[in-house]
Amino acid sequence: MNKAILQQQKIIPADYEELLFSDEGGAVVTFSGRVRKTSSSQIVSHIIYEVYNTMAQKELEKIVATVINDWSLLKCLIIHRIGSVLVGEIALYVAIVSKHRKESFKAIEYIVDEIKRSVPIWKKEIFANER
Repeated sequence: MNKAILQQQKIIPADYEELLFSDEGGAVVTFSGRVRKTSSSQIVSHIIYEVYNTMAQKELEKIVATVINDWSLLKCLIIHRIGSVLVGEIALYVAIVSKHRKESFKAIEYIVDEIKRSVPIWKKEIFANER
């Protein structure tokens, strides 16, 4: 199961636990990027993620293929929220399964950096005083 998903629904990591199982996997490393309460000393109400769907999906799939190949991973799952995401909710969820932990940690860092660099997803912070 190597997947890249863009979705408006809440991300619930427990929904994916069974899909991440592998008899060969010695490490399952996950990253959950959540919307923070404050930014630039202001209170955040929510974030709106806008996306160029077709291009973003292609770029996310390219990232999955790269990490599977470059780090010899067993499984890779990337889920990114689009639309309105409230404080405390997960905006980005990444799960990696590998034989050893070192590959998983390196891959997670690469994925998050590469998403920010190359995937056409834009975020707009909506502050509490702007509602």
